[in-house]
Amino acid sequence: MGKFIGIELRKEINKTILLILILFILSVLFLNFVEMGKIEKINNIKDEFVINENQKIENYYSYRQYGWAGFKMLFITSPIGAVFNSTALDNLQSANDIGVRLDINNLKKGGYVFKRGIDLYRYLMVFLCCLALGFGWFSFRNRKYIKLLLSTRSKSKFIVYCSILIARTIIVFLSICILTLCLIMQFYLMGINISGSEIVIIKIMLNTFLFMIFFLLSGAFLGFIKSASKSGITALIFVLIIFFLWPNFFYLLFSIKAENEMISVYRTETEKTKVFHEFEKMRIEYIKDKEDKIKASKELSNKFLNEGTVNRLENDLIDKTKKNIKQFHLWSIFNPVTFYESAVNEICGSGLNEYQRFWQENLDKKKEFSKYIIEKMFQRQTGKIEPFLSGDDYIFYSKPTYPHYFGFGLLVQILYIV
Repeated sequence: MGKFIGIELRKEINKTILLILILFILSVLFLNFVEMGKIEKINNIKDEFVINENQKIENYYSYRQYGWAGFKMLFITSPIGAVFNSTALDNLQSANDIGVRLDINNLKKGGYVFKRGIDLYRYLMVFLCCLALGFGWFSFRNRKYIKLLLSTRSKSKFIVYCSILIARTIIVFLSICILTLCLIMQFYLMGINISGSEIVIIKIMLNTFLFMIFFLLSGAFLGFIKSASKSGITALIFVLIIFFLWPNFFYLLFSIKAENEMISVYRTETEKTKVFHEFEKMRIEYIKDKEDKIKASKELSNKFLNEGTVNRLENDLIDKTKKNIKQFHLWSIFNPVTFYESAVNEICGSGLNEYQRFWQENLDKKKEFSKYIIEKMFQRQTGKIEPFLSGDDYIFYSKPTYPHYFGFGLLVQILYIV
């Protein structure tokens, strides 16, 4: 088999293949360069965001006003996430106050998070799958060449076919390795600090390799159809279904499912308002006969916060979103495209897991903020307002993760390839 692989490698690694490889790498690097513009914008937004939040606090005249005005937090993805991100969760911001408000980008809760993102890398994926599909399609089209190998080496068709596919897989793997090195070098040459994140790029490119091999072998399978026109049409239909129709239907289905299953944000806020209304009535009644009304009111307020009645309503939304995210990750593994998108987004730190963690972080901060404001209000402090958060406390930095069922998903993709 080794001799057949060597013959195929010498045959395929020619000027045409090298030219296509160079053009491919240059196009990816150019696309990467364009997407890198997001990083500078994100840094500018981050700096402006922190300055603006601090300036707002300077204009408050009491902790009561500060409590009802609240604070905001900004979701910041890593430089690699900014470039490779392919989700609908760009520029996430949250708004929290001491009362009912916990908004994430104007109702980015529920179905919205499952919508399919659109960016330049979506078109790169189309290009990648078509390139791999075409490379695979030509594997067995030259019948005379295959007959020549069989006649001169007296080997079985299985060994010949496997040798051709292994040789083409090696070419794809070497191409991905070269591209990975070029991408890492490009980040450093552009002065973008990705220290410690090189492994993230490697993980992304390994997923890309798996993705391309699926289409390479699919193309080889379709190439067995004798009629070139029938084979080409079948390949086109295959790409439309596997890349466009199936994924778009999948994302749409989960968006509708999440919207129908989850309590609306409006309804949640109404329920929280009712809870606050009942608490206020109870507080007025409770402190009516107390000598130290301030102390009694403070004790009751802290007890109300510790019971977490309001947070429980928000936690119900988070739990339902978590359940839908798990189901989304589970069903995404059965299509190589949705699995690839899901895996890359999570590895970049721009996926649904980090969105959920951002939401939870806001809920925890909101509870701390409420306790902080109550303490300051009942101390009856005057003068300059001390901010609850400062500097990078306003910023949520996402971290690389893996989608749920990632190991199982890899196994399914390998089974598809086998």
